Amino acid sequence: MKSIFSTLLLILYLSFLSCEKKINFPNDTTQGSFIQFHISGIPIEKVHMYALVTATKENGDTIFSNRKITVVYEQGKYLTQALPINATELTIIKFLVFDSNDSIYVVNPKAGSTNEKLVPKALPIKLPIQANSTNQFSIPVTVVTPFEDATSYGYHPTDFAANSVIALSFYLSIKVGNVWYDSLPGLLHIKAITNNGQIWSREIDLSEGLTRINVPTGIKEYQLNIEKWGSVIQKQLTENMIHPEKIIALIAEKNTRFLVSETIAIDNGSGYIPDSKKIFFYDNNNRIEKTLYYQRSTSQQEMPLVFQSVFTFHSGNRWDSILRYNASGQQIGYLSRLLNNEKVISAYEKSYDYFTTADFSYYPIADCDEIHGNYRFSNGNWLQYKMIFKKGNNIQDKANTSTGSIESGDYSYDTNINPFHQLDHDDIFLSAHSKNNIISSKKVYVGSFPSVVPYHYKYSYTDDGYPSEVIISYKGYTSQKHSYRIKKTYQYR
Repeated sequence: MKSIFSTLLLILYLSFLSCEKKINFPNDTTQGSFIQFHISGIPIEKVHMYALVTATKENGDTIFSNRKITVVYEQGKYLTQALPINATELTIIKFLVFDSNDSIYVVNPKAGSTNEKLVPKALPIKLPIQANSTNQFSIPVTVVTPFEDATSYGYHPTDFAANSVIALSFYLSIKVGNVWYDSLPGLLHIKAITNNGQIWSREIDLSEGLTRINVPTGIKEYQLNIEKWGSVIQKQLTENMIHPEKIIALIAEKNTRFLVSETIAIDNGSGYIPDSKKIFFYDNNNRIEKTLYYQRSTSQQEMPLVFQSVFTFHSGNRWDSILRYNASGQQIGYLSRLLNNEKVISAYEKSYDYFTTADFSYYPIADCDEIHGNYRFSNGNWLQYKMIFKKGNNIQDKANTSTGSIESGDYSYDTNINPFHQLDHDDIFLSAHSKNNIISSKKVYVGSFPSVVPYHYKYSYTDDGYPSEVIISYKGYTSQKHSYRIKKTYQYR
């Protein structure tokens, strides 16, 4: 949207600059320390295997407890998925690999067991962890002979696959304020206790959507535990409460955290220089009340106030209009909108002597929702904007204008909380309508195009799922060379 809208405003305002719609690019997944295992000793190529790993940190605390890890075959190697780790040393005390039928396939025996000599190095194995890198270690394994007892490898019988299993599906959903975040990823702890007191346990990464997990039958009680965004969800199930393909919902609700400030700093090559800041205020009902905008000045040490936005509410918790004032308190414009069943159906924006009107239509299509926006500008130009939303996020859009410009985009998102969506801090182009934070974009332009585009986004998050910082790198659209980067820092209450 940004290049088309900039062109229309250039035609409309001549010398005025427009605000740009932000485009994110993929996260840097190498930030922090990770561990990955190369499994050596698997004789036959198999698919859909997984490892179970138990390990302790340098202080003896358990960091993985029967952690289920996907195994893939890449470039002639069996590798586990890389796991984030916060430790300087890791001691592996269990390492087992299961096939797609949940049957034990290979294992690293424990020292002192009957079969310890079947591998060059038996457990426990100590591994040094290098900070801010992916640490890859080779773990030798041996094939488990059919019907051989787990104790001959130094394991408890419950460490090997159960004789009978049942498939259950799990999903995690958390309501933050009035917004549901569905089918979230998370680390699920499962403990199954038999009638004679034996324990079967797993740590399993839930994926987005439904995660199918095989659990043993003949169990007295299943104990489920998962922690996400500061919420702890616990659930107990007995065997008569489950059946094949049962869907188990892990549900929590929590209050919204309120954005207090957003600070933007620009990297000048020797460090980040604060450039602008927004401060957010709320009324007694925790509704957004006003936003103050500050901008760096070459003539003042402190960033001076440049303008402010004041939100008005006629009824309910959704704002009806935003009044804009300059630093002297003079009104310079406003944005008003009309809602029907919580949906924006029309909007009107005025800035100085120029105005924009917009009407919105909504169309459910398959598992998505389309929003069509028709915009008209005070100079007679128009813009048609179509957005496709899936799971609460704008995954695709397309815009064309009366001047012949066309812009389209495809977007993907993280699973964390967009604070501006929580606050309903939106604009006439519904830029804060997505409930998650955008992490990648693929854009196509016909006619006008932007001078720079973001090409890399690196997020840091709070423990409760909000972005605390994002570093955005920009490059020239035509040159494809790095131009500059900015850092946005967020504070909450």
